[in-house]
Amino acid sequence: MTTSNRLSQHDGRNTIRLRWIVLPGLSLLLGMVVGCAKPPQVGAANLDLIEALATATSTQKPELIERCSKMVEERSAQGKLGREQADEFAAIFALARAGDWDKARDRAYAFRDAQQPEVTGEVERKLPELKKPGTAGR
Repeated sequence: MTTSNRLSQHDGRNTIRLRWIVLPGLSLLLGMVVGCAKPPQVGAANLDLIEALATATSTQKPELIERCSKMVEERSAQGKLGREQADEFAAIFALARAGDWDKARDRAYAFRDAQQPEVTGEVERKLPELKKPGTAGR
């Protein structure tokens, strides 16, 4: 076997290795990074802000964006809205202010859709007592 034949066989194995090992690994890593970047939770008390934002972006009304922005600033100053949540709102406001209404709307909808209901305390469920057969009239 000549040197050029060995090199071409070796190159073929590297191509297969790259194709079947490295590329899926990179795809998985990228999917984990992108997939884990979910919008933050805002809590039940701030869901109205997300609805206002979704309305402002879908109607493409700058005055609604500004009104929503002021509400976010107020709640942030009062400590009712965390930094991560305020940053998410700010990013969407920036898209809308730049005139990229479609991206702003899509991101606002994703923000709204990512919210999970809050469960406060444990819910205790009691099952009704079952009557034994044949004891209905007693």
